[in-house]
Amino acid sequence: MLAVLFWALRGRAGERGDLVAPPRSRPSPPPAPASVAAEPVEISEELRLELWKLIHTGNPIMAIKLVRDRTGVGLKDAHDYIEAMRQNDATLR
Repeated sequence: MLAVLFWALRGRAGERGDLVAPPRSRPSPPPAPASVAAEPVEISEELRLELWKLIHTGNPIMAIKLVRDRTGVGLKDAHDYIEAMRQNDATLR
């Protein structure tokens, strides 16, 4: 009985080719978003002074949070703004 079953399956495999399923194709990744130039962050002189104090007291994360809260920009834009402030300050010294 087992031999008959084996023979039947083997015969079907010969008809269809391999019993192994072909590898599934992976879906292609979504296209990269078009790079959009970030809008310049508008900062008042009062906020700029607060940010400068936070940066110089070793609180750049609080400065980033403050930029995000006061301007509504995203994390990357706020981080880039604070990093630019830090680098500009370092070049002035």
